[in-house]
Amino acid sequence: MAQTRRQTKKTSSKRTRVSGGQHQAYKVIIQLVKSRKLREPFSPLDIAHATRQRYNRETLRRFPSKHKKGNVGNDSELFVYLKSGKYRLIRPFKYGLK
Repeated sequence: MAQTRRQTKKTSSKRTRVSGGQHQAYKVIIQLVKSRKLREPFSPLDIAHATRQRYNRETLRRFPSKHKKGNVGNDSELFVYLKSGKYRLIRPFKYGLK
């Protein structure tokens, strides 16, 4: 499974973990934002509604909280959590995504 294999990437002084499935979730969220099917700032529920069951909705719903800036799991930081309970993508996008 893609989630059992972990890739590590050194950024600053901490190591981040990203699996192949997570790259896909990140790519899907970026595509939704760029196509304006998902508007920033967005909530996890907004992501689930925007996917229309084409992807694993539960994975996408949990993804931003796991990868928010300052997460305790040492996972890659891809989102900023806002006081409103919503998220924004950190730019520039990581992993060569544009």
